[in-house]
Amino acid sequence: MDSILAKRVGNLKVNEHNDKANRKNGSQNNPYRTSTAASVSHPIAVPSGSNSCNCGSSSLGPQSLARSMGEVDLFFDDDDEDLRIEPEHFPPVSEEAREFSDRLLSQNRAWAVKTEQERPGFFARLEEQQKPQVLWIGCSDSRVPANQIVNLDPGEIFVHRNIANVVTHTDMNLLSVLEYAVDVLKVRHIIICGHYGCGGVAASLTQKQYGIIDNWLRNIKDLYTIHRKKFDTLPQGSKEQQDLLTELNVIQSALNVCHTSIVQKAWSRGEKLSVHGWCYQLSDGVIRNLGLCVEGPGNVEEVYHVMDEVKASH
Repeated sequence: MDSILAKRVGNLKVNEHNDKANRKNGSQNNPYRTSTAASVSHPIAVPSGSNSCNCGSSSLGPQSLARSMGEVDLFFDDDDEDLRIEPEHFPPVSEEAREFSDRLLSQNRAWAVKTEQERPGFFARLEEQQKPQVLWIGCSDSRVPANQIVNLDPGEIFVHRNIANVVTHTDMNLLSVLEYAVDVLKVRHIIICGHYGCGGVAASLTQKQYGIIDNWLRNIKDLYTIHRKKFDTLPQGSKEQQDLLTELNVIQSALNVCHTSIVQKAWSRGEKLSVHGWCYQLSDGVIRNLGLCVEGPGNVEEVYHVMDEVKASH
């Protein structure tokens, strides 16, 4: 196995142990120790033969740069732009992990063979293009796989998932996906799909602490506070409260998608783009349409509209 994981990542290369560098630094013959770097070129600008890189008031040499990247055998080679991982430098694999990998990879091969037999040329066609009509924003829950529950093939749906399908204006991961889907893939539909029985929503109705996720769930707790009167009419901590909060979270996330400059600009260009709010029921596998479908800026508050660039220039 000689797997190339990435190309043209500066001139960083993971290779065999650099004995000369190790002897110079007095390090042991350990393939996971960091070796010295003879020189560093683009993207880290260090003149040839220089031993340091001036970054503000600190001085960081190539050797320190290499060490800062972890206890791996690293060296920089100006002549090789490939990043290679040598198997002999990998850590040992337990029997359990090996069996797990073998089982899933075997299942993958069986699926690939079956798919190609049933639909000759499927993978060749899939490799050539990606033109999905749908961006799916859903929950990370393993029981809600986007393609399967709407019976779409690979390549037909572009997917972003996070805990409790939350859309916020500060999530650069989601916004990057949204921009690529709208501006590059030219999707026609954006679906925000929550699911009843969502653990993230249930946790938002409690005062328990779970860790970093508490900050993420604060977005859902805010919805509970805003719509408190609706929740006060339902039994505290009940399934009815959870289902209501699940639906409100989907609706708010869908509206947040509509409020983004990405979607607003697409609409201002006259592009056809619809934003939908759905909820999936785990108990029967059926998706409930919440009735929310926004197809243009006319149904969004004016404060979120973007001014036409031509008008803005005058």
